[in-house]
Amino acid sequence: MDSIKDALDSLCRIDGVVYASFVDQEGNLIESSGTEHEDFLEPGSFITALKILCAQIDEDYPSDSMSQSYLEFKDFNFTCVPIAEYFLCVIASSGVNLGRVRLEIKKGRKLLEACVS
Repeated sequence: MDSIKDALDSLCRIDGVVYASFVDQEGNLIESSGTEHEDFLEPGSFITALKILCAQIDEDYPSDSMSQSYLEFKDFNFTCVPIAEYFLCVIASSGVNLGRVRLEIKKGRKLLEACVS
């Protein structure tokens, strides 16, 4: 596994993960794998909203920058992880083992960082 596409494909092989994408700071799609959830808007719209939310939280409660964010909806979960100046976005079906997803993201993080450096 030596590319962004390989890393995203690997995440999509986790039971319950249906879509993974890698986007830039503006929310532009770099690479994706799987089938985008029908109710999901472009990953960039969530990235923009998360950046605004994180800026507000950091202003009110100063801390380190965001390391992972989860949004849970009725039918799916959205996970966002900043990697270098990009974002890894993962969509999983409701009820998925998010601990397993987090573990696999942790495993693939160094590969993704190497791919973009």
